[in-house]
Amino acid sequence: MNCSVNIGHGVAIEPRWRNGVLEGVAIDHYVPGPGRELHAQWIPCKPYREDGWDVISGEPLTLAPSIACKRCAWHGYIRGGRWKPA
Repeated sequence: MNCSVNIGHGVAIEPRWRNGVLEGVAIDHYVPGPGRELHAQWIPCKPYREDGWDVISGEPLTLAPSIACKRCAWHGYIRGGRWKPA
């Protein structure tokens, strides 16, 4: 995994801040099932992107709504700095 913080369930994140505001989160996760293929994705946050995720809390990190991978069935939430599968 390339991201820096393991948040559980095979998910690691790297929050990226700009001027004290969360710009977005890089997320790495392993595809469920055999093969252990790694998928990476960028989650933009408001206000940097109008259609981005809402930052409910920066520390511990909580985002809304849920996050789904566009390449596999992986889906869940970042709540209280931990990954919660959907």
